[in-house]
This record gives sequence, structure tokens and C-alpha cells, in this order.
Amino acid sequence: MIILLGQCLPGSFSSTGLQPCTPCPFGTYQPEAGHTHCVSCGGGLRTRSEGSTSFAHCLTPMRCAPGTFYNISRHKCTTCPRGTYQENSAMNYCINCPGSTSTDEEGVSDSNQCKDLLCRSQIGDRTGYIQSPNFPGEYPANAECTWPIRAPTGRKIIIVVPEIFLRTRDTCGDELTMRKNSSPSSPMLFRTCSNVSRPIAFTVPTQNFGFISSQIQPILLEGSESIMQLIL
Repeated sequence: MIILLGQCLPGSFSSTGLQPCTPCPFGTYQPEAGHTHCVSCGGGLRTRSEGSTSFAHCLTPMRCAPGTFYNISRHKCTTCPRGTYQENSAMNYCINCPGSTSTDEEGVSDSNQCKDLLCRSQIGDRTGYIQSPNFPGEYPANAECTWPIRAPTGRKIIIVVPEIFLRTRDTCGDELTMRKNSSPSSPMLFRTCSNVSRPIAFTVPTQNFGFISSQIQPILLEGSESIMQLIL
């Protein structure tokens, strides 16, 4: 934050935004410098003191549990929506997951449950790797990744998967597949919806690598980093 000489500091105001300034009264706050007014907490909320600088300083009338926040329009504790979390109690807001991350469900109270949704890969001229979302942590629910891999003319690809750990269920929800090409009807070289503790390897000119997770909370996919190498 840049504060110009003579401006009112955050938590204060004046009719011109310049000094002399007055602290924001109880029940209001001002996060920026140089303002002519303070922002009301709303919902009848009060602040602990004058001169508050954030909505987080607005006190809640009830102690909401972690994973929830006090909703000033509904006057009750409300579950943090998907893609947000709140680790502390008695808060009036939830925190957005950073970047490309989100949560699998509502009411999350741990920032570690913000999972990367991107299907990542690094494929060079001769070597590369592909990763399931959020590797090496737990992969998110409802994830679907496809990595088409094609070798130059006269070369083949070695795909090596050291080991696979998927959530085991009666029905095949989370799965890892390898097809000869990107067509969904192309020959399937490999498919599993269960753990594979031994390394698997394939040598083909082209390959389509796919990963899908179900809506059910998944567990750690430790073997979801695959290594590829071109053969001359």
C-alpha cells in the first residue's frame, strides 16, 4: 500500500481524506488510506475498538465453528462455500483458495484442502512427465485429465508408471487409462481403477493418457507421476 504524505491512514477518515483525521467509529472500518468515510460492518455488528482497518475486525454475535462464518444478512452461522475455507472460529468471512486451487466440498476448515485443479505436464523433445492434479497430494474429486502424447516420425514412446494408488471401491469410480490415440474408441492399452504396486511400462508411437476421479472424496494418488522417454 502506498500512502501519500498528509493522507489519512487506514482506520481513519476526514472530509477531504487528508489530515487532520478522525478514527473510524465503533462498528465501522476503513482498509485504505485517504478516504472521506468509513465502511459499516452491517448487520448490527460492532468492532472491538475505534480505528478498525478490516471487516475481519467486525465482531460476530455468535461463535461460529471453523468451516463456517457469521452471515450478516441471515444473522446466523453459514457453511463456507466450495472453493473457500475458514480455519478459525468466530469469523465473519471465509478465505478464497489461492490460484487454481479449490475444495472438494463446502465447510472446509483446513487450507490444505485447497487442491490444485490443473492437469500438469512437462513434455520435452526426448523426456517429460505428466501429473494428476495436486500431485503429490490428494487429487481432487471430479477431476478429468487427458494428455495426448505423440512421438516424432520414426520414434516410439516409453511410458513408465512406477506405481498407482487409487481409492478402492466396489464400483470403478477413479480410473487411469491409456489408449493408442485420442479417440475414445481407440484400442485401450491399459486401464485400472485399483492399486498397482509394480511399475508398468508401454512402448508405442502415440498414446493418450487419461485420468478421471469421481465425486467421492479421493485419497492420495502417489503413483500419478509418469515418466516418458523417446526411443531413437
